Amino acid sequence: MVKLSHTLHHFKKSIGNGWLRLRQTGLDLLLPPVCAFCHVDLLTDHQGVGLCHNCRSEICNLGDSVCAHCGNPTPDDSGKEGSACKNCLGDQFQFRCMIALGAYHGKARAAILQSKYLDGQPLTMALSQCLLAVRQKEINAFLPDLIVPIPMHWTRRLKRGANGPETVAHCLAGKLKIPFSKRVLVRRRKTARQSELSQHARQLNMRNAFGITNKRGVYQKRVLLVDDVLTTGATCNEATKALLAAGASQVAVAVLARAAYEVGA
Repeated sequence: MVKLSHTLHHFKKSIGNGWLRLRQTGLDLLLPPVCAFCHVDLLTDHQGVGLCHNCRSEICNLGDSVCAHCGNPTPDDSGKEGSACKNCLGDQFQFRCMIALGAYHGKARAAILQSKYLDGQPLTMALSQCLLAVRQKEINAFLPDLIVPIPMHWTRRLKRGANGPETVAHCLAGKLKIPFSKRVLVRRRKTARQSELSQHARQLNMRNAFGITNKRGVYQKRVLLVDDVLTTGATCNEATKALLAAGASQVAVAVLARAAYEVGA
């Protein structure tokens, strides 16, 4: 009887999966999927990430020669084999490692700027799925217990209508079946736009900008901190400090893009 019940269960499951595939095929015929960025018809080209082949290849463009710690592009192989680049000297970053989908230029930059607003949320979801498809091995290797987005001040969120990092974090958590929290890390104050500041000014701008609402929620947790873009690392580093001070065991950073920079720039 147990064997028969097991067989019937798998039969029902296969019928259900078949119906879902048939329904999706019908929907695709009625409303053909398009690339979330360039809007070209996808047909069978999207591979489940919502981006066409050309957009995927241009957005997933980080390259092989990057720092093993901060993800900054390096001119040679100096960042490989666990060594840090010159930007990481002096242990300026508190996070363990940085995982990025691509480099912040060209089509990747345009896509991320577009994804920052409410009408760009479908694109944000596609970029999130792409990040998981390309970097899941690195994310899994960190063994995260909790996924947390960089929070946005409420005034900026009101203007934009959405927080891209929150969408990315929520998507990763759902796909990986890892707990997600958008409230444990908060902004204590409104900060100036980082893109308008020098490297030193960025660090001052973000100093003590983050707080923890529930220390028990992060205590002894391996936290995957999610943002859209990392440039100098000042924002993610300050958020990491707050998480570690609250008892998190380790923090890794995942971003959609890594912008290259030089110390002192």
